[in-house]
Amino acid sequence: MNFFNRQGWGRLLLLAGVVALGLVGCGDGDEDSSDDNNNANNSNNNGGNNNGSGNYDYTLSCGDRPCKTVKIGSQTWMAENLNYMVDSSWCYNNDPTNCDMYGRMYRWATARTICPSGWHLPSIQEWEDLESAAGSKVAGKKLKSTSGWNDYNGKSGNGTDDYGFSALPGGYIFPSGAFAYIGDFGIWWTVTDYGDEKAIRRSIEYRNDGVSTYYIDKNYGFSVRCVEGNNNNGNGKDTSSGNNNNKINNCGKDGTANSCKTIKIGTQTWMAENLNRTPSSGNSWCYGDKPDSCAVYGRLYDWNTAKTVCPAGWKLPDTADWNRLVTTVGGREIAGKKLKSTYGWKNAWGEDYGNGSDSLGFSALPGGIRYTDGSFHDANLTGYWWTATENGARAAYFRDMLYLYDIVHGDNSDIASGLSVRCVKD
Repeated sequence: MNFFNRQGWGRLLLLAGVVALGLVGCGDGDEDSSDDNNNANNSNNNGGNNNGSGNYDYTLSCGDRPCKTVKIGSQTWMAENLNYMVDSSWCYNNDPTNCDMYGRMYRWATARTICPSGWHLPSIQEWEDLESAAGSKVAGKKLKSTSGWNDYNGKSGNGTDDYGFSALPGGYIFPSGAFAYIGDFGIWWTVTDYGDEKAIRRSIEYRNDGVSTYYIDKNYGFSVRCVEGNNNNGNGKDTSSGNNNNKINNCGKDGTANSCKTIKIGTQTWMAENLNRTPSSGNSWCYGDKPDSCAVYGRLYDWNTAKTVCPAGWKLPDTADWNRLVTTVGGREIAGKKLKSTYGWKNAWGEDYGNGSDSLGFSALPGGIRYTDGSFHDANLTGYWWTATENGARAAYFRDMLYLYDIVHGDNSDIASGLSVRCVKD
């Protein structure tokens, strides 16, 4: 199939109407009037959240009272949103009674350091472990509180709160200072950053039963749930796939593979992130000419540059290398699902859709493409990777993954186009 014809076909698909996965929110409107709950919510300065689920841990202080906690699977979580009053934190609509119910909202820089000693802001992987323990696709339903969520199309938005997590729909605050969506969304920061200006958040929504992932400006104010342990230490690092836990992509910046995440799949060793090496010669770009895009997706290279940019001991994979990878992970029809990252994929309306399982740690991201006319397209929708296999004098083959499908597709493009690079060990 001709590459540019395929793009026109793809754009029609983008307008075809895909139902998006729902956001997830933290919310609980359970107005339990027990003495324990009333006493727990007397202060505006430290953790409250008026709900009846969870157990108080009398060895853990949330200010002037013990914290509610709950064990789910192998993890121990706080069973309420944090409510420490510090700079860069807010009550919804600046009303202290909302802090009593929903806890406070924090900017990311504050959120990653605010959890008490022995606890930490969870990583994206820890959230995913929680969701797996709570039923994956229906985790939002099981984690939401049994009251307090708005209805949607005549259907209750409340959950079953099976585990006592009691997620509340506390809404959020924009960087501008405007408040929105109390009763609809509960959104929590993770410690996992996504470049210099953005970080990953998890959310639950009144309209569906799932848990959603998105990256967003660090100056938003979201809720905080702490998880027991010291493994993150508030340093913005994650415990997800690969052997380098820094979410900012520095792969190849020092000219070697030492700064790159790597993963062994079958008999092959691949880089587990896109290359972000600035070549001494040739052509490469950050998506949209924005450095923050390189920090997330790595660089885009024309084909001639891509052939030379992999560090010593590594190479640009040819079509046979890609075919071997696809076969190893189960074949073309399901390889995309297994290779795509668990976050960052979106539909044409910017809603979370098409995330993968990343079951092997390959963490393919939708870094988009630079056309020969200098325009950029398809970030968040499609990931494109060069192969070393040419197709005539002016074209070469690539592999791509699209948010709409679970397959790994192959096509060819003009060698002057800008695509991502994944290196394989030579």
